[in-house]
Amino acid sequence: STQSTWEHQDEQAQFTVMMDSRIREIDALRSELDRTLYQLNNKTKELDEMRREHDRNKEALLHSHQSNSFEIQQLTEKLRVVMREMDDFKYQLSQVQQQLVEEESKCKKLERNIKRKEQTIQTHLDMIKSLSTSHVLCVD
Repeated sequence: STQSTWEHQDEQAQFTVMMDSRIREIDALRSELDRTLYQLNNKTKELDEMRREHDRNKEALLHSHQSNSFEIQQLTEKLRVVMREMDDFKYQLSQVQQQLVEEESKCKKLERNIKRKEQTIQTHLDMIKSLSTSHVLCVD
């Protein structure tokens, strides 16, 4: 009976040692799990912040794109206006060039008329001089 009690106590002691060992293993696993959960929580926070930063960047990029599109639209319209003004200017310039050609032609005509009239006047002057000289000769 005593031996049976000692065997029972021995079994109980072995069981207690085994249970203590299991409890330490479970505690170590629980500590490892707590560390892993803590790291996971931190990584989740980092990921959430990265996601928010990404959303802010995406929003800023979208706003910038819309702003650039609007600016391009305005510049395109201004360019159209300038092109129309340039076409008008080219038309006016061609009109002025045409008038200039016409005026040059008129000037050349006038120059020819003036030369003819100068020649006619010179001829008349020469005739008058000749007549005057011959008259002077006749008078003497």
